[in-house]
Amino acid sequence: MNTEKISRLLRLHIVERILTTDELMDRNREPNLQVPTLNKGQNLYFAINFMDTESPVVTVEGAGVTGTLTTANVIARNGAVHIVDRLLGIPSQTVYEKLATDPILR
Repeated sequence: MNTEKISRLLRLHIVERILTTDELMDRNREPNLQVPTLNKGQNLYFAINFMDTESPVVTVEGAGVTGTLTTANVIARNGAVHIVDRLLGIPSQTVYEKLATDPILR
């Protein structure tokens, strides 16, 4: 993978503002939140599932790949870090698997 592709992949994982799960879980917001990334024209789409478990599950979709937040709100001087269970932007599923497992597409 060349350096430009790696750079684009990394910028897909960085949003232009500080975003915490408290903001995501504010029930007054829309159920899905679209946030611009450092890649012009690419967004991350956050969704929260309040029904399946004791704790809400936060998912994030970027460039066709959906991951789940496993660790959230690691606060740094210049932002907040959230750990996702997969690399966004590099599909690892077939189209059929994506359709079968993505709740938004079902």
